[in-house]
Amino acid sequence: MRKVITAADDKADVPPQAFPVFVDVRDVALAHVRCVERNVNSRYLIAKGTFSNQFVVDQVHEHFPSEAIKYKLPRGKKGEYADEDAKICILEHDKSQRELGVDYTHTRKETFYETIRDIFEHL
Repeated sequence: MRKVITAADDKADVPPQAFPVFVDVRDVALAHVRCVERNVNSRYLIAKGTFSNQFVVDQVHEHFPSEAIKYKLPRGKKGEYADEDAKICILEHDKSQRELGVDYTHTRKETFYETIRDIFEHL
């Protein structure tokens, strides 16, 4: 994601996302804690949903406009998110919800806002 938001070419296309899946780090941490607490010996898919680089770019332009200018972030095609195509991938995290109680309460916007903010704070 850092490479996408610091691309420094506002005339370029927004690159496609190689693996369009995300999860909030707090949900990953909770899953780890629950596994330890419950002495679990199993595998889980810990994922909230999908995203596209266009979504990331749109979030930067909306919430961090000065950084979008500074890093010459392309605009792409606002609102056209490749991850909304049902053929991209289907996530089934029922097992982690049922067995670990991970509710995935952090929204995509919340997760990406905080991640993007942290990236810019550490550049």
